[in-house]
Amino acid sequence: MEKIQSFQIPQAQLDKIYAKMGIPLGFQFTPIKEALYMITNKFFLAFNYTTLDLHIKGRKPLALDLNDLIDRMCIKDLGALCYEHDLLIYYLLKHLGFDVSFVEVQITFERKKWDTVAPSTHAFVYVQLNGLSYVLDPGAGNLAYRYPIEFDPSKDLNEIYLSKEEGYRIESDEDQYYLSTTFPSDNNGEFSVFYIFQRPIIKRDVADIEAAYKRLFTWEEFLRIRDSRFFSVKRTLEGLILVMFVKDAEQFVALRKEYKRGKPTEKHVYRTYEEFREDTIQIIGVQIPSRDDVIANIFE
Repeated sequence: MEKIQSFQIPQAQLDKIYAKMGIPLGFQFTPIKEALYMITNKFFLAFNYTTLDLHIKGRKPLALDLNDLIDRMCIKDLGALCYEHDLLIYYLLKHLGFDVSFVEVQITFERKKWDTVAPSTHAFVYVQLNGLSYVLDPGAGNLAYRYPIEFDPSKDLNEIYLSKEEGYRIESDEDQYYLSTTFPSDNNGEFSVFYIFQRPIIKRDVADIEAAYKRLFTWEEFLRIRDSRFFSVKRTLEGLILVMFVKDAEQFVALRKEYKRGKPTEKHVYRTYEEFREDTIQIIGVQIPSRDDVIANIFE
């Protein structure tokens, strides 16, 4: 596969990304399927997810240039939103010669039509390689994918199994795709619809992702990711740890859930915001502020 030489990350910045991902410095990649899967999984494990920046008083969009992403995610290990993850792995794959762009996504837990009014609050990284397409989503909290999902956009049904427990299904109708998965699952291993995206594929660029990120902070109407759930996620080789505070409940609701091989194995309910805060700091590493600095009604 011939590299697409249109973007280069300076070596000093590349070293910082590789160090965070546990990749040997100076390691060389060729844009092939095996490299794509390895890089995606390394990225998935290396970076924590958090919606923190959407929930603090005085919130405002952060800078999204490569140097700022590396500083927050690689050097300071602060965790990041999905769009920040998307941009960082996009830049890395672009540097390595992959044909990479983005696909706008809407999050859903049922089959429904694309909402033309509400903004999308998520995106896939989209890679085309040797006639096949791949969607990458290594940064989407507890729903993140450990590996790329390979599919043929011309087919009405794509089914992909990475293990007995981990299955993906991309179904389509005339104007959209439905991506469902068994992994992770609170539904006894049954397929659950998590995402819809438009058919035919509409490729988005960096400017689109930056605009979508900023829209999370400025959209005046209700957005679930911003106005309902405040959560952080740490991924492990065996599974993940999710720590969540439900902001719009009529009583205090916060919990920790652990998953192994895609299935929930442990749940802990917090009694106070301070307990939730301390656990998030210790387990995830995300520096949660005191409750006076959080946009939420906190009933204790």
